[in-house]
Formats: sequence, C-alpha cells, structure tokens
Amino acid sequence: MVGLKTHYSRTKSKMKAVEMFLTKFPRRVFRFTPEKLWLNGNDMIEGNYIDTRTELNLEELKKLLK
Repeated sequence: MVGLKTHYSRTKSKMKAVEMFLTKFPRRVFRFTPEKLWLNGNDMIEGNYIDTRTELNLEELKKLLK
C-alpha cells in the first residue's frame, strides 16, 4: 500500500483500487534495491569517442542521503 501511495503522489492520476494490483489485472508494482550504482560518461581514445562508466560507492551515498 505504501508503494502505491508513493507512486500516485508523484502522478496526476487518481489512485487505483488495491484489488487491481492483487488479482488477474495486468497491473503490478515492483520494488527494487540497487546493488551497484554508476555514472555514465564519455572519453576519447585516439580520436574516437568511447562510453565510460564510473562506479559509485553505494554505502557512502546512503550516508550522505541520511
């Protein structure tokens, strides 16, 4: 229920009935917990652009967000 309230507090639409997520309706709500976090960037090697990925420390970010 908390997930639905959070989702619908961020949208302009009216909250659907909880039963629509628990029965055979094609509606679902999922919760995910990130295991890794990174920033995408770009760089250049010998005149060619390449994509880069810089991994961030998830534990340090959690401390900063508290």
